[in-house]
Amino acid sequence: MMHRYPIQLNIQARQELEMLLNTHTTEQRLAKRAKIILLSGDGMGIEEIAAKLDCSIPRVCAWKRRY
Repeated sequence: MMHRYPIQLNIQARQELEMLLNTHTTEQRLAKRAKIILLSGDGMGIEEIAAKLDCSIPRVCAWKRRY
């Protein structure tokens, strides 16, 4: 079952998250969190994000909640 509760990202938030991904000094765990939020903002479902990023569904849900 696909859960789609996309996060609404404004332009500034999206740019900040993308900047984290493009900076080579960003920690991998922080980059993965940024990817979770960006993919959710693009309308991707929880299960799809978890599969794409090779992480657990609870982790995706937790970071979406925290954001």
